[in-house]
Amino acid sequence: MCWDESMEGPQTYPARWTEGKYYHSIGTSDFQSFAYQRHSDSDRVRGEYKWGRKAGKNIVSSFQFRHLSWIESIRSSHKEEMLDCASNGCSNEGIEGCHLDYDNENYIWDENNNEYESDETNIFVIVPICRECHDPSKSSDEALSINLNSDTPCIIDTRSEDDVESPPGWWCHYCDIEWLEPPEDEDEGAYCFRCDKHSGGTNIIF
Repeated sequence: MCWDESMEGPQTYPARWTEGKYYHSIGTSDFQSFAYQRHSDSDRVRGEYKWGRKAGKNIVSSFQFRHLSWIESIRSSHKEEMLDCASNGCSNEGIEGCHLDYDNENYIWDENNNEYESDETNIFVIVPICRECHDPSKSSDEALSINLNSDTPCIIDTRSEDDVESPPGWWCHYCDIEWLEPPEDEDEGAYCFRCDKHSGGTNIIF
């Protein structure tokens, strides 16, 4: 299917691929993705945009963005509206994101064929999975094994906000705190929803 760019970030996980044998993670059901999705224009309420600060970073409030689910995070990173279940031999659609324990012997790579390697603990590989393949591990206290398809799309979760990538944002010269749409015309500047006018803005990286 054609990817709808309105489903993207501003924050997304780097797209990666993997394959081989993994083990399901235990105790990750409450983990939340750090990826965000922009609300549609119809969901925005002008004048109610707020900024927050967390760990020295600028983060936008829930008025304008919402957390993505894990399967949405994988779809957004790989720009795919539909993904196959990662379990080898399964032909179902992957409708959930599944946490797997990372092992540095597993081969993981990005779009430039750069290999991901880490000696750190508490690293998880998230893959798309169907409910039938996911339910046995969710109801078990054991780390069940799973064999993945070749070239399985995935993302890496280290439980850090630094896992996600952020595109440029814009500060408004008038109110000094508003998120701006990226400008289509450099001369006109970006549009500020709070001030209801265009501003030259200041280019920032979150």
